Amino acid sequence: MAIIPDMRKSSPGKTRTAGIDGRRGDFMTSLAKGLEILAAFEVGHPLGNQELVAITGLPKTTVSRITGTLASLGYLRLDEQSRKYAMGARVLGLGASVQRHIGLMRTARPHMQRLAGDRVHGLVISATLGSFARKSAEDKVTFLKERIDPLKRGVPFRTAAEPVVRSMFASGSAGPLVDQVREVALSMSADTFCAAIEAIVNYDGLQTMREVSVPALLIAGAQDKVGRPDGMRELTAVIPGARFVCIEGAGHYSFAEQPGAFNAALLSFLDGLPQRAAA
Repeated sequence: MAIIPDMRKSSPGKTRTAGIDGRRGDFMTSLAKGLEILAAFEVGHPLGNQELVAITGLPKTTVSRITGTLASLGYLRLDEQSRKYAMGARVLGLGASVQRHIGLMRTARPHMQRLAGDRVHGLVISATLGSFARKSAEDKVTFLKERIDPLKRGVPFRTAAEPVVRSMFASGSAGPLVDQVREVALSMSADTFCAAIEAIVNYDGLQTMREVSVPALLIAGAQDKVGRPDGMRELTAVIPGARFVCIEGAGHYSFAEQPGAFNAALLSFLDGLPQRAAA
């Protein structure tokens, strides 16, 4: 398939799809129009069909058919109230695939390390693992089944997510911070949630952690079922000199469930960091 030229640099007054018809025989015009619809979302905010008509120059009926198709396939997400579209989880998934293919982090890492220099004095890792990608197949299946399967069955996101979020707190956890964390978690969009789950399942950061060269604090909640304490404790063998702290009476959100204990561990770590001369 031919590569679509970048029409964003066209002269003022011309639409993105100007001249898109009548190209060489191996050029699929309908696909090109669909891709231009997706590319229009580079503006960074939701768009309605009328706005997409103005940006692309495509007929309203064409835009309507394309956005409907893209939404049904998960590449766009329609907000029923505003009747505007935003990029869906499948677009984010494609972006993640491209990133893995071009080795973006591998390329960027030495530059990021050089920029960090004396700016990074310490690292705090809370409620996470070095690699989810290396968890057992059973753990992965359970993780995905609990979070994604209800959405596939058409269960509203908030209804599906409530028991999962609740299970991530320790038994008896309560208070305004716990309520705030729960509300934030339940207020995200289903597409954002699905994209996050995909990123988590494919995440492998062990090599990055091996390269940490500053003091590190690892904080786990004693009842965390995701960033399990035993898994976080194992990271002390990966990050040289890392300190491990387990917060009793806390699950995945120890900073909200036991803020006193969490802050005490954090401040103690910060107070013990080597003093750096001011620039």
